[in-house]
This record gives sequence, structure tokens and C-alpha cells, in this order.
Amino acid sequence: MDQTRTGAEELATRMRTDSAQDIRKILADIEVARASAEDELETQRLLTATARIRAFSSSLSTELPHEEPVEFTAAPAKKRASTTKKRTYPSTSVRKAT
Repeated sequence: MDQTRTGAEELATRMRTDSAQDIRKILADIEVARASAEDELETQRLLTATARIRAFSSSLSTELPHEEPVEFTAAPAKKRASTTKKRTYPSTSVRKAT
């Protein structure tokens, strides 16, 4: 009877150890798959952004040749007042009621 119980305990221990190893292997595979999926998603985001920029750029390039080029000039200088006005603000102190 003791041999059977000892054999069953050894079998249970071996099964727990094997199960734990299998779980660790599966978790490692899941982590690799998750990292791959994140990389793929980032690649798709970049491709989408690139396609949007190209579409926007091509729509601009088809509109611009019909217009005349724009020349930029310096903005006129602002005149400054020779005297500065002092601003006065109402008092923020609290008056006591009498």
C-alpha cells in the first residue's frame, strides 16, 4: 500500500513539473507572438501614415502648378510708442464693513 502511495506521489510530482515546463514554453511562445504582432501593427501604422502623406502631397502637387509662385517679403516694422503708459489696477485689499 505504501509503495502505491509513494508511486502515485512521484507520478503527481513529475506531472506537475512537466506541466509547469510546458506552461513556461507556451508563455514564451505567446510573448514572441505578441512582440511580432506589435511590430506588425507599428509597420502598418507607418505604412498608413506614409500613404496619407503621399496622397496629400500628390493632391497639392496637382493644384500648385496652375497657381503663380508666391514671393515672401519682410513684414513692415511696427512703430513703438516713445512713452509707455503705466497701467493702474484697482486695489485688491479687502475693506472692513463699518
